[in-house]
Amino acid sequence: MSRSVTQFARARLSCFLRPGGVLVGALLLLVACNRPPEVVVATVERRDLSASVSSNGRVEPIDPAVLRALFPTFVERVVAFEGQKVRRGELLLELNATEARAELARAQQELITAKELLRLASSGGPPERLARLESELRKAEAETSRLRQQREALERLLARQAATEDEVARAQLALEQAEADLRRLHQERDALARQAQVDRERAEQMLARAQSEIRSWQERLRSTRLTAPVSGTVYALPVKAGDYVRTGDLLAEVADLAHIRVRAFVDEPELGPLAVGQRVEITWEALPSRRWFGQTTQIPKQVVPRGTRSVGEVLCSIENPAGELLPNTNVYVRIVVEERRQVLVVPRPALQGEGEQRYVFVVRDGRLERRAVRLGLADTQFYEVREGLQEGEQVALPGAEPLEAGRRVTPRKQS
Repeated sequence: MSRSVTQFARARLSCFLRPGGVLVGALLLLVACNRPPEVVVATVERRDLSASVSSNGRVEPIDPAVLRALFPTFVERVVAFEGQKVRRGELLLELNATEARAELARAQQELITAKELLRLASSGGPPERLARLESELRKAEAETSRLRQQREALERLLARQAATEDEVARAQLALEQAEADLRRLHQERDALARQAQVDRERAEQMLARAQSEIRSWQERLRSTRLTAPVSGTVYALPVKAGDYVRTGDLLAEVADLAHIRVRAFVDEPELGPLAVGQRVEITWEALPSRRWFGQTTQIPKQVVPRGTRSVGEVLCSIENPAGELLPNTNVYVRIVVEERRQVLVVPRPALQGEGEQRYVFVVRDGRLERRAVRLGLADTQFYEVREGLQEGEQVALPGAEPLEAGRRVTPRKQS
């Protein structure tokens, strides 16, 4: 006897103790004892059904603008604040520019020096030395030519015995000395030309280095006044006035947070049904009543370790018009892999199985009827029934009473 029937019988037993109630109580007890046990039933109905993959993820900005220190210096002042919406070109903070100005002036002076050295080297060497050498070369060439003509004249006179061999020998010696002086001057001029070429290459290197340093320090000087490179939200501003920053230190991050990306970490066994373009729903513990929506944009090509898990990193494009989802926050991700509209469904608890066969107990004419079913899509609460049931039929749910085919029952709708 079921618990409900027993309670009903006990409630009516008091009739036996009332005058004239013995016969009525007996009849009621007899009816209660013969009443079939109650089972909770659910109605087969149509619902929208969707299958999904759920996981955790992290919010990321799309194309963030990251501002870093280009040289070591101090933060002069900070104008913006985290969470501020800014327009492109709006001032965020300023760095101390004293060193940058001094270094720029030094590089500009080196550029002037390099240009002067290049000018001298391109002309062949120092002008005074070049002029002296050219003058000596002209004199040496003239003297050599004169002595050569003198020797030749003496040789002709010697042939006619009008001059002595001693005179010819002295003329030859003077000519050889003049030719030696001329060769020395030519060598000096060649050496000066070679040195000018070396000096030119050195000056060109110095010039290029000075120009590079000027460009670098001009860029650094401009970087001391940091403005927003894009319109968006300042979502990271880790410095304050007076802080010392080193080369590469993060100063600020700005991005358009109306359109963000979520990197979902999906466990390896659930990667199979994922595809680009599937609907995504995002929730965040900090704002539990809010939902954000988007779609998958990139499916992973490999699985990577993440703690004790093996996951694929799925990229999702999410609309965030109010900018409430902040970069680097941890969120919950639900990816809808399949959806069906108005399909027949039954609650998950109604399904039972033996091996690969699935069945339910249908309440028909007050009795339980075992009915094999073919299932389709499933979510956390319902199964789609593709064959075996009709809309409006009632299926029994497990409870205190065992479900057996042919058993008489009293259906009670699920509350």
